[in-house]
Amino acid sequence: MIRSGLRCLVVWMVALFVSPALAADTPAKLTAPEKNATQNFDPSLIYRYDPITEAFSPIDRAKLKPFHIYYRFSPMLNRWAWSKTAPDGRLEFAMGPGSVQSAFLFDLTATMEERMRVLEERAPELARMYAVQGARASMILGADGKWILHGLQSVGHVFDLETGRRWEWHGDHRAEVVHVGGNAWRLENDRYVSAYGTCDVCQ
Repeated sequence: MIRSGLRCLVVWMVALFVSPALAADTPAKLTAPEKNATQNFDPSLIYRYDPITEAFSPIDRAKLKPFHIYYRFSPMLNRWAWSKTAPDGRLEFAMGPGSVQSAFLFDLTATMEERMRVLEERAPELARMYAVQGARASMILGADGKWILHGLQSVGHVFDLETGRRWEWHGDHRAEVVHVGGNAWRLENDRYVSAYGTCDVCQ
């Protein structure tokens, strides 16, 4: 339990102290996003993001890990987007604002030793505290296209910009989020509302 909790915290502390945000439109450094930062990316490739090195690297489709998050070009949206790998290897979704995912689902390339070294250097007291508590980090995608820490592990959630549909993960079970009018959503004033009109129970 302690070892598992410490591994969880390593990812959280790396995200907190090494790379506080993952810029969805910034394939280089996380700070000072630039509109044309993706212009040298190949739309035919898929990219993995490493929060330790703050860099993207192309990855072969055959090496994609199920349920992990990668960066790809969406022809439908004509922009780069974060997607999640389905068990059969397909990339699903173009994640929109409010999407929540475990920090573990970014396909890290750093070794456990590298992560441990960062953790011990940055916050040894917090490392001991959360190792005992078994805390785990989640991240949320903001309207500005950046991933930020979202606190302890919560239910995974995706708002898909390509379809307007929403999904939640309860353990390994994926469930669609619907409203009284159907399953199409849009974002309005930081709230999810029915794409068909007013919905008092939407959120």
